[in-house]
Amino acid sequence: MNVLLVDDEPTILRELGEFLRELNHTVVTARNGEEAIARLDRDPVEVIISDVRMPVLSGTGLLQYVSQRFPSVVVILMTGYQDLDSAVAAVRYGAYDFIRKPFKLAEIRIRLDNIAERQRLERQLKEEEAKRRRAERLHSWASSRRDHARDQQSQHGDHRQCPASPG
Repeated sequence: MNVLLVDDEPTILRELGEFLRELNHTVVTARNGEEAIARLDRDPVEVIISDVRMPVLSGTGLLQYVSQRFPSVVVILMTGYQDLDSAVAAVRYGAYDFIRKPFKLAEIRIRLDNIAERQRLERQLKEEEAKRRRAERLHSWASSRRDHARDQQSQHGDHRQCPASPG
């Protein structure tokens, strides 16, 4: 997956970025929400992992922007503060999840695995829905052709005769 990692702590950007790359994710980084917005225009991503409290533009501000402008992008917010209000606001604005720092790297891996599975299922659902719509159109077309043929027979009558059997 393409992941945008946003944090004002260089250590988090470096260590979490290395971990995500080891998991074969493509990682771009930003030091605050404003920088993240600029990156989004250049580097399309599927997931954003962002700190909540940052200078310039907070993680919640970034989440609000992303929710409106890039609704398919999944956002995970992180915080080092025991801030229940931020967690509630994050969920209200559409965050996929909220992680408290310090966290174990395995927590991030599990969440990304869950996101990948969800995206796979959403793609499969769209494909199945497209197949269903095609089948409905085909059925509708076949029914209209059958009805048209029946109408043609009724209008013109079927004047064919069955050959007499030898008798």
